[in-house]
Amino acid sequence: MSDRGSFDTNVVTLTRFVLEEGRKAKGTGELTTLLNSMCTAVKAISTAVRKAGIANLYGIAGSTNVTGDQVKKLDILSNNLVINMIKSSFTSCVLVSEEDDTAIIVEPDRQLRLLYECNPMAFIIEQAGGMATTGSQNVLDIQPINIHQRVPVVLGSPSDVQEYLDIYQKHQANNGN
Repeated sequence: MSDRGSFDTNVVTLTRFVLEEGRKAKGTGELTTLLNSMCTAVKAISTAVRKAGIANLYGIAGSTNVTGDQVKKLDILSNNLVINMIKSSFTSCVLVSEEDDTAIIVEPDRQLRLLYECNPMAFIIEQAGGMATTGSQNVLDIQPINIHQRVPVVLGSPSDVQEYLDIYQKHQANNGN
């Protein structure tokens, strides 16, 4: 086969690059997960742009964003795709977009069972020097109402959990809760 017909089979994709660099850095994998989620959103947006005419996605949506720009149908789709991919990556606590008036607080959607999921994890985390909260109170301070009671839970280092609590409390204050 001649050189003109050769094809490079050792392609470095964005995903491959991010995974390789993440391993080199010996990181937690959170940034890799976030970047891969963003990459997936960008691919979905690219597909939507190519099919915009067929899917009736061209044109103005009929509103303005927080910066005063007219919102286009593809803006809304793109915004929703990025938000949903970041939310499902479980790597971010707060999202900010020019398409939304307020920050989007990403709280634990899946509440865990207090007695046999949250409390054991909270105990271990706190014994190791970390924190465990629902956002409004420490997990180990909750009096169970029933054996299958579910609560949201945020676990981690004191600085990470405190950062979440600061954002959570600010969000609660802005919403009058």
